Amino acid sequence: MEDFSKDIYKLMKVFINRFKKLQVQRDERERERKKNYRRQSTVTNIDDPGLKALTKVEADIVPPAAIIVCERVIAQLNDFKVNFTLLSNFLQAFKQIYYFSV
Repeated sequence: MEDFSKDIYKLMKVFINRFKKLQVQRDERERERKKNYRRQSTVTNIDDPGLKALTKVEADIVPPAAIIVCERVIAQLNDFKVNFTLLSNFLQAFKQIYYFSV
């Protein structure tokens, strides 16, 4: 169970790092777009279609669903570990009572 939870955590980190990389790339493109808009808006007419294309804002990048799935699996594993510990403690106590009464 520990190995599985470690693997899920590593997998989640891979998806998070990829998501962050995509966000950084989007931010760089957005900065470049704004820089080009400022440069061209002083030179050209505002009705220029190329200038209007530069004013469009890029959509936000949605985090992959795999991150949410990994978070849920890790939470469920943590809940299971707690319940498993309680169950094993109960079984040990039951064994002691059973062997003591026999």
